[in-house]
Amino acid sequence: MLPAALITIALGFFGVLAAKGLRDLAAFAVVGSMGTLLAAVAVFQPDAMSAALYYTVHSTLAAAALFLVVDLIAVRRGEYGDAINVGPRFQDVEKLSALFFLAAIAMVGLPPLSGFIGKLLILDGVRDAAGGYWIWAVILITTVIGILGFARAAAGSSGRAPPSRGTATPAASTAAARPSPWRRASSPCWPWRPSSPDR
Repeated sequence: MLPAALITIALGFFGVLAAKGLRDLAAFAVVGSMGTLLAAVAVFQPDAMSAALYYTVHSTLAAAALFLVVDLIAVRRGEYGDAINVGPRFQDVEKLSALFFLAAIAMVGLPPLSGFIGKLLILDGVRDAAGGYWIWAVILITTVIGILGFARAAAGSSGRAPPSRGTATPAASTAAARPSPWRRASSPCWPWRPSSPDR
């Protein structure tokens, strides 16, 4: 059971890092969280079991909060949906960004939220168990991977201000300066050019 739990943790948090959408990211985070829970149960130690019960409540609430925040972001982004790519600023972007930040901290297990306490209890509970060092290594490494994945998602789905109307992009300026073939063909002087005064 322990190898399956460790593989589940790795798949979940590597999925967080590679996710293309916010809903996929939330789903992979739940997979990694369940792997962490299974790793605590797999050692069959009383302290680890107690930590697993505590972590069950935390992970359930944190996952529900993350899915709710992700859905609110996807609805407000319109055609961009939950895709992890930069789009225009959307309604309540500051509030939803703060909520996403809190939900990410809860899922990864960083202080000061309860996920940090839960992971500490799990690590302490499996310390003397067979294979405990593998659990320590996988949980700590995947925590770092989860932080990178959530940071990537936050940066990739954040809203940006649209360009001002008076500022033209280089492509637009070039297109405006170069007459289109239709305009040249419809011009009464095309394809002849007016003779220069010195000719």
